[in-house]
Amino acid sequence: MKTPELQSPWARWAFVGLSAMWAIGGWMILLAGEFTKTYRYSPHSVRVDGPAAIVMAYIFFLLSTVAAVVVLQSLGTRRSTWVATGAIILVAPAAYLIAQ
Repeated sequence: MKTPELQSPWARWAFVGLSAMWAIGGWMILLAGEFTKTYRYSPHSVRVDGPAAIVMAYIFFLLSTVAAVVVLQSLGTRRSTWVATGAIILVAPAAYLIAQ
């Protein structure tokens, strides 16, 4: 059975945008070292930092990697390109954390 592919260029651009937004969000969390969680219908917010913030940033980076690989797969690139893209997206933040 053939796997579904992104046929529309607009769908590809949507995935590129999602990938970029998730990567930017992950970097914002890493650079700030925290994020703020607000609750609906409440004026109070909770500051999340430390390991929980790092896990949230890496969730964003994983989502960014998946969206980027979907676009690359739909363009018919080789699997080595997918692996390289995933490595770039995931290793750069790890190197940043290690350097701190």
